[in-house]
Amino acid sequence: MDAPPTERTRIVVIARPKLGRLVSDRLAAVGYEVYRTPDASNLSALQNRVRPHLAIVALDLLAHDGPAAAMQMRSAACGIPVLLLGGAHGNQRANGLPCVSATAVPAVLLAAVAGALDARTGDAMLPATR
Repeated sequence: MDAPPTERTRIVVIARPKLGRLVSDRLAAVGYEVYRTPDASNLSALQNRVRPHLAIVALDLLAHDGPAAAMQMRSAACGIPVLLLGGAHGNQRANGLPCVSATAVPAVLLAAVAGALDARTGDAMLPATR
Protein backbone atom coordinates (compact mmCIF):
# COMPACT_ATOMS: atom_id res chain seq x y z
CA MET A 1 0.00 0.00 0.00
CA ASP A 2 1.30 3.46 -0.91
CA ALA A 3 2.13 5.93 1.84
CA PRO A 4 -0.35 8.80 2.18
CA PRO A 5 0.69 12.11 0.64
CA THR A 6 2.74 14.31 2.94
CA GLU A 7 0.90 17.41 1.76
CA ARG A 8 -2.87 17.82 1.84
CA THR A 9 -4.56 18.67 -1.43
CA ARG A 10 -5.66 22.32 -1.38
CA ILE A 11 -8.97 23.29 -2.97
CA VAL A 12 -10.45 26.78 -3.41
CA VAL A 13 -14.26 26.93 -3.50
CA ILE A 14 -15.70 30.04 -5.13
CA ALA A 15 -19.42 30.01 -4.33
CA ARG A 16 -22.10 31.87 -2.45
CA PRO A 17 -21.75 31.37 1.34
CA LYS A 18 -24.38 28.64 1.87
CA LEU A 19 -23.24 26.52 -1.08
CA GLY A 20 -19.57 27.22 -0.29
CA ARG A 21 -20.03 25.90 3.26
CA LEU A 22 -21.84 22.79 2.07
CA VAL A 23 -19.15 21.87 -0.46
CA SER A 24 -16.29 22.86 1.85
CA ASP A 25 -17.66 20.77 4.71
CA ARG A 26 -17.98 17.71 2.47
CA LEU A 27 -14.44 18.08 1.17
CA ALA A 28 -12.88 18.86 4.56
CA ALA A 29 -14.61 15.83 6.09
CA VAL A 30 -12.50 13.52 3.93
CA GLY A 31 -9.23 15.40 4.43
CA TYR A 32 -8.97 18.05 1.74
CA GLU A 33 -7.65 21.46 2.81
CA VAL A 34 -10.41 23.84 1.69
CA TYR A 35 -10.47 27.63 1.29
CA ARG A 36 -13.72 29.46 0.53
CA THR A 37 -14.46 32.79 -1.07
CA PRO A 38 -17.90 34.13 -2.08
CA ASP A 39 -16.55 35.83 -5.21
CA ALA A 40 -13.37 36.23 -7.21
CA SER A 41 -12.47 39.70 -5.95
CA ASN A 42 -9.57 38.44 -3.82
CA LEU A 43 -8.77 35.45 -6.00
CA SER A 44 -5.29 36.54 -7.04
CA ALA A 45 -4.09 37.02 -3.45
CA LEU A 46 -5.74 33.77 -2.36
CA GLN A 47 -4.21 31.92 -5.29
CA ASN A 48 -0.71 33.21 -4.44
CA ARG A 49 -1.08 32.44 -0.74
CA VAL A 50 -2.74 29.03 -0.98
CA ARG A 51 -1.39 27.63 -4.26
CA PRO A 52 -4.46 25.42 -4.77
CA HIS A 53 -4.47 22.12 -6.62
CA LEU A 54 -8.09 22.65 -7.76
CA ALA A 55 -10.63 25.48 -8.01
CA ILE A 56 -14.35 24.76 -7.72
CA VAL A 57 -16.46 27.59 -9.17
CA ALA A 58 -20.25 27.82 -8.78
CA LEU A 59 -21.97 28.11 -12.14
CA ASP A 60 -24.34 30.77 -10.79
CA LEU A 61 -21.35 33.12 -10.51
CA LEU A 62 -20.77 32.93 -14.26
CA ALA A 63 -23.02 35.94 -14.73
CA HIS A 64 -20.71 37.93 -12.47
CA ASP A 65 -17.07 36.98 -12.13
CA GLY A 66 -17.16 33.22 -12.63
CA PRO A 67 -15.74 33.11 -16.17
CA ALA A 68 -12.85 35.38 -15.26
CA ALA A 69 -12.17 33.36 -12.13
CA ALA A 70 -12.28 30.07 -13.99
CA MET A 71 -10.00 31.29 -16.75
CA GLN A 72 -7.56 32.92 -14.33
CA MET A 73 -7.26 29.71 -12.32
CA ARG A 74 -7.00 27.58 -15.44
CA SER A 75 -4.52 29.78 -17.30
CA ALA A 76 -1.33 28.20 -18.59
CA ALA A 77 0.73 30.11 -16.03
CA CYS A 78 -1.28 28.66 -13.15
CA GLY A 79 -2.23 25.27 -14.52
CA ILE A 80 -4.96 24.88 -11.91
CA PRO A 81 -7.84 22.63 -12.96
CA VAL A 82 -11.36 23.98 -12.54
CA LEU A 83 -14.52 22.07 -11.65
CA LEU A 84 -17.84 23.88 -12.08
CA LEU A 85 -20.79 23.42 -9.71
CA GLY A 86 -23.94 23.30 -11.80
CA GLY A 87 -27.65 23.48 -11.11
CA ALA A 88 -29.79 20.81 -9.51
CA HIS A 89 -29.32 18.41 -12.41
CA GLY A 90 -25.77 19.44 -13.26
CA ASN A 91 -24.05 18.93 -16.58
CA GLN A 92 -21.24 16.72 -17.73
CA ARG A 93 -19.39 19.77 -19.05
CA ALA A 94 -20.08 23.50 -19.18
CA ASN A 95 -18.00 26.03 -21.07
CA GLY A 96 -15.57 23.20 -21.84
CA LEU A 97 -14.99 22.53 -18.14
CA PRO A 98 -16.10 19.52 -16.09
CA CYS A 99 -19.28 20.20 -14.14
CA VAL A 100 -21.03 18.46 -11.24
CA SER A 101 -24.44 19.17 -9.73
CA ALA A 102 -24.33 21.54 -6.78
CA THR A 103 -26.74 19.19 -5.01
CA ALA A 104 -24.82 16.01 -5.81
CA VAL A 105 -24.51 13.42 -3.09
CA PRO A 106 -21.07 13.46 -1.42
CA ALA A 107 -19.81 10.40 -3.32
CA VAL A 108 -20.58 12.04 -6.69
CA LEU A 109 -18.94 15.31 -5.64
CA LEU A 110 -15.84 13.48 -4.39
CA ALA A 111 -15.61 11.45 -7.60
CA ALA A 112 -15.84 14.66 -9.68
CA VAL A 113 -13.11 16.28 -7.56
CA ALA A 114 -10.87 13.23 -7.91
CA GLY A 115 -11.50 13.22 -11.67
CA ALA A 116 -10.63 16.91 -12.01
CA LEU A 117 -7.42 16.39 -10.02
CA ASP A 118 -6.69 13.24 -12.01
CA ALA A 119 -6.96 15.13 -15.31
CA ARG A 120 -4.21 17.49 -14.17
CA THR A 121 -1.74 15.09 -12.61
CA GLY A 122 -2.29 11.82 -14.40
CA ASP A 123 -3.17 10.08 -11.15
CA ALA A 124 -5.53 10.99 -8.38
CA MET A 125 -4.36 13.23 -5.55
CA LEU A 126 -6.35 11.77 -2.69
CA PRO A 127 -6.85 13.65 0.54
CA ALA A 128 -4.20 13.06 3.19
CA THR A 129 -5.27 10.97 6.10
CA ARG A 130 -5.56 12.75 9.41
